[in-house]
Amino acid sequence: FGPTTPAAAESRVSTRSANPFDDDDDDDDDERPPSPPTRLSSVEHVSDLLDAVQEHAPALREFDAEELEQLAADATHVRFEKGETVIYEGEAATFWAVLLEGSLDVHLGDDDTPIASRGVGSVLGEASLFGGGLRNASLKAGADGSLALMLYEDLERLRASDRRLAAKVTTELARVTATRNCEAEGKSID
Repeated sequence: FGPTTPAAAESRVSTRSANPFDDDDDDDDDERPPSPPTRLSSVEHVSDLLDAVQEHAPALREFDAEELEQLAADATHVRFEKGETVIYEGEAATFWAVLLEGSLDVHLGDDDTPIASRGVGSVLGEASLFGGGLRNASLKAGADGSLALMLYEDLERLRASDRRLAAKVTTELARVTATRNCEAEGKSID
């Protein structure tokens, strides 16, 4: 599954599209400044960040250090600045992510008032994996930060190479989605 060294990870990331935030289906690129994901740090650094947010991330608590390192090897570390929109409502969904640093505000439609906020350890973009291919909300940075991003196609590759870990990831992402859906309806998942 994926590269095992920082150099191999670097070369793999450079073969990806320049910007997974851009769906290339529209001509409004002038409204969205390009913010291409780049490997900003080594696989070990991303793994360390994932490990550090584990206490804040229920979805990551069941993963051991080796599994986190394996996921980090295929993740892209993306930095964002306060005010930047990281996910656009209605865009094609291509990735899920874990918020490593900073905060993101959840917005619906054109309303500038956030309906919720996501902090360190939050899983993002998982609902579209199960519920369809379009984002159901926009996420705007409330503070500078970073996230570890994994393309849906990387999850498919993981499924082919390590079915156990892929099943574990999928189960945890489904748990996050179910919990959020229940909370939105005022119910408990228990």
